Amino acid sequence: MNIRFLVIFFFCSVPGFYAANADSLRTLLKTQKGEARIETMCELVSALPSKQADEALELARKAVDEAVALSNDKLIVKANSALGSAYEKKHLLPEAIATLKEALRVAERIGDKKRMGVICTNIGRNIFSYRGDMKEAMNYYLQAIGIYQQIGEYERMARTYVNIANLMSAQGDQEGALDYYKKAMPVIKDSMALAGIYNNIGAVYYQKKDYRRSLEWLEKALGVKIRNGEDESEIAASYNNIGGVLVNLGESEKAKRYLEKSLEMNVAVGDSSGIAMNKNNIGSLYLDMGNLVLGEKYLLEGVELAQRNDMKNLVKEGFELLAKLYEQKNDFRKAYEYQERYMETDEGMRSSDVQQQITAAQEKIAAQLREQEARESEMRKQKENELLQVKSERQNLFIGTLAIGVLALLITASLFLLRYREKKKANRLLENRNLTIEAQKFEIEVKNREITDSITYAQRLQQAVLPDEKNLRDIFPESFVLFLPRDIVSGDFFWCATAAQKTVIAVADCTGHGVPGALLSMIGNNLLHQVVYEKKITDPGRILTELNKGLASLLLHQESGMKKDDGQEEIVVRDGMDIGICVIDSVSRSAAFSGANRPMIVIRKEEITELLPDRVSIGGVTPPDFIFAQKETVLQPGDALYMFTDGYADQFGGEKGKKLMTKNLKQQLLAGSAQNMQKQKDLLAAYFSQWKSGYGQVDDVLLAGIRIG
Repeated sequence: MNIRFLVIFFFCSVPGFYAANADSLRTLLKTQKGEARIETMCELVSALPSKQADEALELARKAVDEAVALSNDKLIVKANSALGSAYEKKHLLPEAIATLKEALRVAERIGDKKRMGVICTNIGRNIFSYRGDMKEAMNYYLQAIGIYQQIGEYERMARTYVNIANLMSAQGDQEGALDYYKKAMPVIKDSMALAGIYNNIGAVYYQKKDYRRSLEWLEKALGVKIRNGEDESEIAASYNNIGGVLVNLGESEKAKRYLEKSLEMNVAVGDSSGIAMNKNNIGSLYLDMGNLVLGEKYLLEGVELAQRNDMKNLVKEGFELLAKLYEQKNDFRKAYEYQERYMETDEGMRSSDVQQQITAAQEKIAAQLREQEARESEMRKQKENELLQVKSERQNLFIGTLAIGVLALLITASLFLLRYREKKKANRLLENRNLTIEAQKFEIEVKNREITDSITYAQRLQQAVLPDEKNLRDIFPESFVLFLPRDIVSGDFFWCATAAQKTVIAVADCTGHGVPGALLSMIGNNLLHQVVYEKKITDPGRILTELNKGLASLLLHQESGMKKDDGQEEIVVRDGMDIGICVIDSVSRSAAFSGANRPMIVIRKEEITELLPDRVSIGGVTPPDFIFAQKETVLQPGDALYMFTDGYADQFGGEKGKKLMTKNLKQQLLAGSAQNMQKQKDLLAAYFSQWKSGYGQVDDVLLAGIRIG
């Protein structure tokens, strides 16, 4: 059920910084000049809603320019704080962070403690929203709390506690979040702020799946809002949240009434974004209830309204829900269409965010260049006035004395001006370079996050396709798979399958690691399915031969510089995998093993037997018709079988920074062989972690163990 749950975030301010009526501020602005005009512009930036973010950004930039022109540090802090707020309204969080840090620098210089605390809180909130960096955000929050304690601003300190609680909740620390919410409640006197805390405590219990307690706190928040006569959009938000909890309590009809009430109130106040969210939520509820007709109606209306209001996240979610709805209606053409639109919207949002941040960084550089040019123009005017004054005095002095004085003045002024311009030029070049580097840094951070997100998504796909430890335990309850990828995705993979009375188990190490290795692992998984399920082959030697043929035919790569005798370029296969395959026959209680560079170890009554592999790889330069040797052993109750890739033994570490080596791995297997399989896994993982302490992991690690019952 896709219910959008609203969480309240606290924005810190100082008295007079926020204004309620934007229209009255616009009127006032027309008659003002100087410092009062800058103050009003800052208040108007705060009063403007997010949908008027462009106007807010333009006003904030003007406020910064005028504050700099007056050389008033206090107003420079206010104006930069307003500019940070405007960037946040535009969702340009890197620019918001950079601007707020500039405001903090000036506030520290003039010793404005109150505003330092406010800015630290807002920087922490933006850093967490942009980068999810809990540590850095927490540092700024704690800095703000320290300042508030010094100056006795206890209510602002409590509001910062609420932001810390929100941060902890987003990181999954729900108990820590509850502690901070409860620490803030006794201090905060504003009833609306308390209603926000009640709402967020309800959200914490919602995350903990304690829906009854979540409902209690949300109803408490609603009661405060109703008693205080809050506007209908606030009350509508509470109805929406309560409806979401009731869905999870299985009270669909009651949930529908709350969601419909929220929609009715949002329609009354003309809150188009709230209406779009309500229609999506109600459509999702009808989809869950199996009412596809009404589900389709509400979802289509919600998506259309979200598109008109440029609510990209809501549009994306609506497309995803419509794809599911049409799939249930067996209208696969429309299901495919909306799935495509969902993917396009998701990709478009990623590209748009990157371009928007680059553009904003460029605008920031241009604004600071304009500021620098304005300062230089003012300096030139001051110098011209000085020269005019000297010229006027010249007419009243004795000609000889005047000539000497003017000459000395001109020489001094020329040297001063020349040095001043050279210094300003150097400073401007340095500032421009720093700004360019900062903009490039933001762009790289966004790109890196996109790449990491893509690889993480690939990891989920890899995990969904490949078998895991649970698949093995379903067949052999006493078993384990120790899997430690070096990167997010892995070139090592585990595979198991049952055919008739036989179980096929494979442990493989593909060429490389990370994304290239992961791609090969998916190919290996597919080939194993073909050989075992389609070709019905269960002899391990024949399986390896078929894998070798299949991989050689798929991975033909041209290697420049390699020539045949007739002068034509030779095709050479370089990619491949090392793999061990064990087939266990549950009827004859026997095991057959074949390996390509990977062995299998059998431990029986504290004695080790190693079944050695062929010293060739699958693929690579191994001939396609190579016949792999096959070894067989009769199994006894209590036998332990182990297969592994080379990542564990190749890890550098220990006191001398050497490889762990297969010999030490065998000793660890033998030492723990009497323990149950889960305990063995824990011991092996702990030993590996201790060994590599202080060294980076060099390769993917995969080790599988099975106890014969």
